[in-house]
Amino acid sequence: MMKVEVVQTAAGLVQAQNLRYEVYTEEMKLYGERADSRGRRLQDEHDETGIQLLGTVDGKPAGTARVHAGPLPEAWCRDLDAGALAGMIPPERMAFGSGLTVLPEYRGSPLVLKLINGVVEQAIRVGCEVLLLDCVPHLISLYQRLGWRRYTRKIVQDPATGALIPMALVLHDQEHLAQVRSSLAAPEGGETLLPRRALRAGDGRRRAPPRGGVAPGGGRADARAERDGF
Repeated sequence: MMKVEVVQTAAGLVQAQNLRYEVYTEEMKLYGERADSRGRRLQDEHDETGIQLLGTVDGKPAGTARVHAGPLPEAWCRDLDAGALAGMIPPERMAFGSGLTVLPEYRGSPLVLKLINGVVEQAIRVGCEVLLLDCVPHLISLYQRLGWRRYTRKIVQDPATGALIPMALVLHDQEHLAQVRSSLAAPEGGETLLPRRALRAGDGRRRAPPRGGVAPGGGRADARAERDGF
């Protein structure tokens, strides 16, 4: 049985950090300088403020992801060029997804989409209107199929992973989700993960990020997302 839950205990957080260590530090050879090799944990100061999700398969930890509710740290806003959304989305209504990690044996399974859905659900639960992420370039089309859009020309230069592309998911834009056939969109006459309220350009309130470069289509998540993550 596969499920995703919010981490509520210190032991659950350690399990998430163990998964990050196994994938990011051991498999991808990243962040070794700050990893706890003795405890096999990869942690950072944002673990204390983020909402951590843990995915399990038959009770075994298999994946994790994290969401941070706004207002986001100034350094993140600067890196993500969140100011490009100023006047559209207030800072306290922005969330940021990070640390998407899935063990190799579960890549290609539905777990990655369950974790992404979990991040989206938590962003909605805390009242956010947009969910930001930054991803490696080869994952842009995956996130576009799910409903994320590029909103800035800025590229984040991460010393460990290289170029990262900021993207935004407008959490109540059902019209756009249906247009790109996102798995987050509501089937006709059915229930949806997201509120049924489209954010339209020129509605006198806020505008969605531009649609440029969005590729329609469906399909399951690229297995590389489960390793390279948000």
